[in-house]
Amino acid sequence: MKRAISILMVLILTVFIFHSCGKKHRYYKVETDLGDTFTLEVYLAGNLHGMWPRYLIYDGDDSVGKKNGCILYIDKDESKEGKMPADPVNDITTVGAYGDYHFYKVLDWLFYYQKGVYMSLMADGLEVDKYESYKENSNVPNDIAHDVQAMSDLMRSQNFEYIHKYGEILASDKDPYLREMLVRYSNGDFSDEERRINAESSITEADMTLFAQCILRAYYVD
Repeated sequence: MKRAISILMVLILTVFIFHSCGKKHRYYKVETDLGDTFTLEVYLAGNLHGMWPRYLIYDGDDSVGKKNGCILYIDKDESKEGKMPADPVNDITTVGAYGDYHFYKVLDWLFYYQKGVYMSLMADGLEVDKYESYKENSNVPNDIAHDVQAMSDLMRSQNFEYIHKYGEILASDKDPYLREMLVRYSNGDFSDEERRINAESSITEADMTLFAQCILRAYYVD
């Protein structure tokens, strides 16, 4: 009986410690070189299997806050377990401004921001079949619709990684800007600026040429 009580007390104490850790939030103002201001809230949260740093990002205007969406990123790097980040502001980096959106990364995850409208992490696992089923039923979720709009503007970055990752979704919508780009790529036609942007990319011009040819055949042939 005493052993059972002791085990119970240890569990209660452990849960209390985890709960207490999760209450320690730190707040930062992040001012970006694109002119945006975010509030960054950093804290540890999790369960008995581990506590992980969480980055909660939202509009820096207190009158807006989380009304237009927010970013929640959990850093599951094993080396970060149980540790608050030392310099979380520098974990947010600028990707660029394209179309109606400003794009950033929190660590290695892309997110987008449209001032006064919406902000969100970019969808990572959206598949064409699933997206097509939404469209066929006229039931595209609001967050997915925002993601696809942001993806379309992101193509203007001329970044092979993003074109390769999100291009098929946009091609299923017959995106005209993407089509023009893919026609060039399919013929091995890359600008000097595109070569500069993708100089360190693991995706080569040959990869993009093949990708463009496949996507054009699949989605743009009448």
